[in-house]
Amino acid sequence: FFQSSDRKLAIVGRLLVRKACSEACGIPFDELQIKRTLGKKPYLANETPEMPCFNFNISHEGGMVVLASEPSCVVGVDVCAVDQFGRKRDGTQQTLDEWMSLFDPQLTPHEWSEVKAPGLDDAGKAAVFRRHWSLKEAFVKARGDGLGFELGRAEFRTKLVGGLPSKRSAEVIVDGVVNPAWSFINQELSGRHSVTVARGPPTDIVDEWGDFKKRFESQNFHGPRELRKPPGGAAGPDPQ
Repeated sequence: FFQSSDRKLAIVGRLLVRKACSEACGIPFDELQIKRTLGKKPYLANETPEMPCFNFNISHEGGMVVLASEPSCVVGVDVCAVDQFGRKRDGTQQTLDEWMSLFDPQLTPHEWSEVKAPGLDDAGKAAVFRRHWSLKEAFVKARGDGLGFELGRAEFRTKLVGGLPSKRSAEVIVDGVVNPAWSFINQELSGRHSVTVARGPPTDIVDEWGDFKKRFESQNFHGPRELRKPPGGAAGPDPQ
């Protein structure tokens, strides 16, 4: 990390991971074994018989560190705080449209139509861009392939949750096909951070070394039904 603020957030993130794993699984700090897959996805390597599928994900950007954990589904989390743009070679400041053009292949035409919807000022465009970028990052971080997945393959369709303008659910369309086995919640926090939690089936994990995926071998995953199960509760009815 080039900035001291980023280094501090990274340290906070590592401490938060260890605290979450210790509290959730009852493992002393000095006995925790945190490893990474080939795709750099962090995971708890200790055996956890009471929660064999426990997994987590961490993200930091701007002034925020976020963590999500799950006892059954695979989970990913991302915080996006895009609010500053770079300078061009001639020293002048980039406009928002110039900056976003660098990411043209990563968003689909539908997603770009939302980002550039008529009536949105630069702040509104940046907020919609943050939302879509956070959704994509949380998805690939949950899967575990990270930069190995072409972000433009995944398109997100969102809708408001509970009438709150800052909170949305989403569905993902991969290579033109809706994948109902995934669940997404996105929320705008503090006016400049977009946070997404992605939950999906262990069958979609990308783990070339295989050690992380082994944690899910004993699980009987029920797809969308499992994703609607509250922590510690029973699953809801199967979708019609």
